[in-house]
Amino acid sequence: MQIRTLIAAGAAAALLLPASGATAEEFYAGKTLTLVVPFDPGGSTDTNWRVIAPFLSQHIPGNPEVIIQNMAGGGGNTGANFVYERARPDGLTILAGPWNSVGALTGAEGMRFDYRNMPFLGGFPDVLMTYARRDVVAGGMDDPAQIVDAGRFIFGGLRPDSTIDLTSRLSMDLLGLDYAYVTGYTGAAQRTAAILSGEVQASGLGYVGFKSSVEPAGEGALIGLYYHSLEPMASIDDMMDFPSFYEQVRGEPPSGEEWELLRVAYLATGVFLQSMWAPPGTDEEALEALRRGYASMIEDPALQAEAERIIGTRIDFVTTEQGEQTVQDLLVDTSAETVERLQAYIAAGG
Repeated sequence: MQIRTLIAAGAAAALLLPASGATAEEFYAGKTLTLVVPFDPGGSTDTNWRVIAPFLSQHIPGNPEVIIQNMAGGGGNTGANFVYERARPDGLTILAGPWNSVGALTGAEGMRFDYRNMPFLGGFPDVLMTYARRDVVAGGMDDPAQIVDAGRFIFGGLRPDSTIDLTSRLSMDLLGLDYAYVTGYTGAAQRTAAILSGEVQASGLGYVGFKSSVEPAGEGALIGLYYHSLEPMASIDDMMDFPSFYEQVRGEPPSGEEWELLRVAYLATGVFLQSMWAPPGTDEEALEALRRGYASMIEDPALQAEAERIIGTRIDFVTTEQGEQTVQDLLVDTSAETVERLQAYIAAGG
């Protein structure tokens, strides 16, 4: 499928590299590149980008200093709105964090930015999962399948259009679980504190963040239920993908309208979730240098070794072209009927 000009009008031109690399190398020499991370320090999103930042510096021609600026708020919208509306298109400020793909698809309140107008630079998936307190089931939950025996519990989330919340809500609805949905937990740290205190009994998170920090903090009080993927992933062997989990619990594959909506949500995260975006109209020499540096960085074995050391797993980067195609598939090609159904489901959770 060819990428339409709606997405790539500005970005496509930036992909046309000049004959000489001299201008790209000169562009960032002696400069500082700021990655705006739209969440608080210390969470899995922040950790991922702090691992990546020094390697990005090494590989971008001109070797700019790369720094992190945390700008939390609005479930990630505050930082994204800032980059879209206020950051200069000089290539010195880019957005680095999870993209609000479902919010973009459904026209979520508070989103004043449009990914279709922002040059995509690169990204990687962050497998999402749903977890709970073991004591949500009387006597304690030793097997994730026991979640179907839980009485009414509280799921703590970000906001109804959050992909993390949407995947968990749809999967819990498909399972027929009895839960109350409470929003307003703006980051992983708040959700972790809420679930450890018993204020809420379940939530959603990236798998790496759960395994590296949240599960250890729970000291045995928490259990991962399942991760969100259309099929099993060889890299995850301590819990099941949701379709397999559903079939084990209910005796048949998932189906129906909620399953179709969940499949759309999986498209929105399965190719990439964490991502880098430049402001609209970003200087073409800057885009050339950034994309050249990114393409070189993702082949660096030293980065993968550092990722395994810090976050416990390798990072499966996507190419710029794969990311652009995903934006096309989701934000341009999804049917109006599906968008309306998602909008109605999100509104019902508000």
